[in-house]
Amino acid sequence: MTGETDPLLLASQLCSRLCHDMLSPVGALSNGLELLADEQDPQMRQRCFELLEQSAPAPLYRQALLQLDAETRAAVSEPDS
Repeated sequence: MTGETDPLLLASQLCSRLCHDMLSPVGALSNGLELLADEQDPQMRQRCFELLEQSAPAPLYRQALLQLDAETRAAVSEPDS
């Protein structure tokens, strides 16, 4: 290849990166929901809710960052008109 990136390889790498970056925060949300379902103590339930509220925005922020990165790369790689 002459410096061009294979579109299929790029799509594969982007999907891999997205899955990797989403795994941790989504796993934290899942674990928090499991704890919440089993917890009876009102103070601990409140703490579970607080942790869920803190964890929930992380996947959205990561997705927005990856989207911005992809858009920036696309804009930089577009040939001038």
